[in-house]
Amino acid sequence: MPRSPLSIDGYQYKLNRVYNNLRYYMCTKCALPCFARGVLKPDGNFSLSVSHNHPQDFAENQLFYFRRELRQSVGRSTSSCKDIYESIRLLYPEAANLLPFTAVESAMFKWRRTCRPPYPNTLQEYYDLLISEKWCNRLTYDRGALQCYFLKPSENVEILLFYNPTYVEPLLSNCEMNVDATFKCVPCNVGLSTRSAQCFTIMVTIHNHSIPCIWALMSKRTAEAYVTLFQHLKSNFPSMTATQIMCDYERALYQSLMEIFPESEIHGCFFHFCQAIYRQSKKLGLGSLVTQNEHAQFVLRKIMALALLPCDMAVEGFNLIKSEAPDDIRNAFSNFFTYVESTWLEGVTPQLFSVFNLVRRTNNAVEAYHRVLNQKFGVHPNVWAFTEHLVQLQSKSHNDVIILHSGQRVTRLPKVRYLLNAANISRAWRELQNQQISLSEFLENAKYFVSSLVRTLLSNDNSRHNDDLNDVLLIDGARIVETRIENAIVDTMRTANVNNASESNSRDDNLHTNRPTTRLRTATIANNESETISLSNTNRSRRTRPSRPLTRRVSQRRTRRRTSVSTLVSNNGNADTSTFAQTTVQASVTRVTPEEDAEIMEFVDRVLRENSVQVTELHTENTELLDNFIADLPQGSALTLELDRSSVVKDMFSFYSDPMVTLKSLNIVFKGELGSDFGGLTKEAFTIFWNEVVIDYFRGEDVIIPFLPLHRIRRDKMNFKLIGRILTHMFILTKSLPTKLPLCVYLLLLNNEEISDEIIMNDFKLFVTKAESTLISKAISSFSQLSTVELYRLQEFYSSYGMYDIPREDQIQEQILTLATDILISKPKDFITIMRSGILDTHLTTVWNVMTVEELSTILNQLKPSPQKVVDCIVQREQELTNDQSRVFYYLQQFVLSLSDSDLQKFLLFVTGSIHLPSSILVTFNNLNGLNRRPIAHTCSNLIEISSSYSYYQEFTREMKQYLAHDFSYEYSQI
Repeated sequence: MPRSPLSIDGYQYKLNRVYNNLRYYMCTKCALPCFARGVLKPDGNFSLSVSHNHPQDFAENQLFYFRRELRQSVGRSTSSCKDIYESIRLLYPEAANLLPFTAVESAMFKWRRTCRPPYPNTLQEYYDLLISEKWCNRLTYDRGALQCYFLKPSENVEILLFYNPTYVEPLLSNCEMNVDATFKCVPCNVGLSTRSAQCFTIMVTIHNHSIPCIWALMSKRTAEAYVTLFQHLKSNFPSMTATQIMCDYERALYQSLMEIFPESEIHGCFFHFCQAIYRQSKKLGLGSLVTQNEHAQFVLRKIMALALLPCDMAVEGFNLIKSEAPDDIRNAFSNFFTYVESTWLEGVTPQLFSVFNLVRRTNNAVEAYHRVLNQKFGVHPNVWAFTEHLVQLQSKSHNDVIILHSGQRVTRLPKVRYLLNAANISRAWRELQNQQISLSEFLENAKYFVSSLVRTLLSNDNSRHNDDLNDVLLIDGARIVETRIENAIVDTMRTANVNNASESNSRDDNLHTNRPTTRLRTATIANNESETISLSNTNRSRRTRPSRPLTRRVSQRRTRRRTSVSTLVSNNGNADTSTFAQTTVQASVTRVTPEEDAEIMEFVDRVLRENSVQVTELHTENTELLDNFIADLPQGSALTLELDRSSVVKDMFSFYSDPMVTLKSLNIVFKGELGSDFGGLTKEAFTIFWNEVVIDYFRGEDVIIPFLPLHRIRRDKMNFKLIGRILTHMFILTKSLPTKLPLCVYLLLLNNEEISDEIIMNDFKLFVTKAESTLISKAISSFSQLSTVELYRLQEFYSSYGMYDIPREDQIQEQILTLATDILISKPKDFITIMRSGILDTHLTTVWNVMTVEELSTILNQLKPSPQKVVDCIVQREQELTNDQSRVFYYLQQFVLSLSDSDLQKFLLFVTGSIHLPSSILVTFNNLNGLNRRPIAHTCSNLIEISSSYSYYQEFTREMKQYLAHDFSYEYSQI
């Protein structure tokens, strides 16, 4: 039995003996002598049988936990000892002062040597260590374990495969595969050459999501290596079949795939095709010509668009491009045309590079994954850091598959504008097949399909490897990215603006009878969790595009209409619009026929249905309904607001300078953080704003009122306009109000000047300090019992607010009421008037002017938290709890009851993103332990995950207080 030490309540104990499943401990200061003894029971309760004869030593207590965390971390983490020390010292600042890094550095290295495997020199040694009984646990994760397989088909070719057979087998049956490799994350100390070695990844498509499932470290990129790898998989998984495989144009790779998977459709990645075409044009000296000459760029685009043709039409299309090119361009491109013909049409062949009629035309799922891989792993990490990160990726992938099989999503839905773009590509294909357009017309249109791609390549003149691709283009399953289709239905999606919509409506009145019906489309996602997902972010600034003559007939049409596609997403098909997250996209669209419009919407419906989306339609003949729609459902038309935690007030003031933003919902992004806003970040943003703005624009104790010193009134008073807008938008989006604003301020905001004396007095007692409030209450109830000192303090209190009357018993209540009215009503009134002037009339009418005093008072009372109220809100998510979970659930309740007002606000901010009382707080449990043990909050659903591994209440309380005390605990770390 290990003689594990124990630290409780500032005392340290060492294990004395174990008897009948009880652990008997003695004080570590027994040499004093201290005869304290205690017993630790199996349920985690510790009781003293003999008390201590010396005071508690909390510094020693902190030091104990600090050393324990350091020891556990160096054995588990691959970070440097210095980095580990710096991260943990934030949790134990006092102990870090007693134990600097120089004093513990050698011990940390010693701890690491005893619990970390040695570094291998070859791939074979790496494999031997991973399968050894001592170190095989390095590949385990919460739902299983990776297994590794070493293959050596020849002397110079070595392959080390990683996958979980139980997890992989069902995924490889009748699947769609994406395969690609990256070089940067190959570990540096296993004898692999960084020039020829690679980390090869196989991803499969599940419910329109690409999931990585197999990794391979390969010393060579030869056909022999690839054939050996795929043969191993085919022999281990006899049911492995692939309907479609997407790869790049590495000859050894695609030839091996054709050999091992003859029944599969194998296609090259469209982006890699275009990238190779562009790079070769630069090598042949055409870079400046393509950049400066529009006709040359059109020819290059048409060559790229050859991959969009059916394979049997590619040669004909190529000859057509050459014949239609201007003479000077044809002469300049002669060597380039020879390259395309010999390399692509005769070498690679159109059967491989054609992506005609494919939904997923690029390998960007793997490329995007490799970017994340390289960012997480770093460049050529050490082998055990590589192992740790690989296991984490497998764990995430395993969890994603479980989520997908349950009918939920792990990525956002494709945006409507991308679906419309895809509809036009599909329609062009269909028209070409039905001979409604000629090959020449298709190429003329298709050159605009790749315009965004060409701009991306032109902007990245420094040739980079595939690992560094930053732009995903065209359609790739759930990742659908931007392409400009200039001759098609949609030109560009712009941010919706109510005023512009109204102007457009009046401008198009003469055309109204001829145009198709504008649609407000409502989409509902079947989801088991209480989350809302926005399909589109319309607050994207347009990138500058090179100017171009309007050469196409469709571009010369100056008559355009404004159309809206509004997408509402909710959970479980609920009809309650209060839980919807809406997205309204305002688009500039060329005139189309009703048949074409129906065609596009049919395509959108099909893609949405493929993503488990149910679609309903609303029809309107003009944009007037849109205004009412936004007013009734202000969460529509989501705008992205990026905030820096160090300048939230400044950022929000700048954002709310436009009053129309209060008609739309928000998508909050905190700089440097990875949280996704499903409501939780919005609540937190408003909470942070009010916590900071009160410092400069309000004054008071338990309640606050608008206030500015004289020297700031001229400069800053108009900011109260913005504060009024923010207050209104907060109420609309989060259904909450700052509870520190007194009732009388809200009544002035309601334009209600008949405020009772009782409300004024109650608010005034909360506005002043507690000592002043006690003095006021005593003066009103028993003036004659005031001492001389108290009378002097009362006089001082009067004069501090500019009132110099002598306190009199018969006038005391009237004097204080007059003072309170002046402070709470008269002086803030001008600021509150400015706040009202910044609020849109529609919100004054529908929000503030219709609210009664009783309703407002009820709202504020319901929002004010107390420990008991919060405990009453806490609900366990699991129906039945284990003994460990029940114990920790009780610890949580007792912890909340013990919190002060300020600590309670921190707890609520951590869990819910707001300091107001929520309707409920869900509690669920995990098995995290050691350094990984921490509370995890999901602010969008008011859910907190807690480890069930706590043995006693003091341990739980200590760790919870440490997390709530540090600012970094409130940052978001997952998308």
